[in-house]
Parts: sequence; structure tokens; C-alpha cells
Amino acid sequence: MPSPHIFPLNDENFEAAVTSTDHPIMVAFTSPTCSHCAKMAKHIDAIANQSVGRAIVAKVTVPESPRVTALVGIQSMPTFVFFHKGQEYARYVGDKNPPSYLTSALASKIGK
Repeated sequence: MPSPHIFPLNDENFEAAVTSTDHPIMVAFTSPTCSHCAKMAKHIDAIANQSVGRAIVAKVTVPESPRVTALVGIQSMPTFVFFHKGQEYARYVGDKNPPSYLTSALASKIGK
């Protein structure tokens, strides 16, 4: 079951979401037809559940959000982009051994 703590972002709400909080944000850029994205779903859910109140986990469905996808420069999926105070500070592309990297990237900005 998908985590209720993953916030859906799209062309309309993306910019406001990444600039309106002091919490670090991990945005997963995925597609329903991407097998590598499906493989990452359980990790995204776990990180969202563990980060409540300390960080934000969000998801952009690439085919439904072409403007944000182009703005952020997404070229393959899954791509995880990390923002803090409106600025990108890290990026991870793919599904090779990611959980520790994703968790570390978020943790590096918690409380800062």
C-alpha cells in the first residue's frame, strides 16, 4: 500500500511546494510504465514513513507533468531530486543500491 505521507506534485503545485518549507524535500520523478520506478516504490514509501515531521517526500508523475519535468531537466526515470529552501542540493538517477543514498541525502539537511 502506498504511503499516505508521499505528496503528489505536478505542474501546478511544484514550485510552491519546493520553496514554501524549511524541511528538505525528496522529489521522486517516476512513471506508471517504468519498471525501475515500480522497483523503487517500496523504498520511497519507507523513506516517507520514516521522515514524517522532519523531511518531505513527494512524487511527480512525469507523463502528467511535462513542464516540471523539463524545468528540472529529468532525462530518465526514476530520478530523485533533493531540494532545501528552494534550491536543488542533490540528485540520484536509477535504482542501483539507492535506499542508503536517498536517506543520507535527506538526513544531511534535516534541522539545517
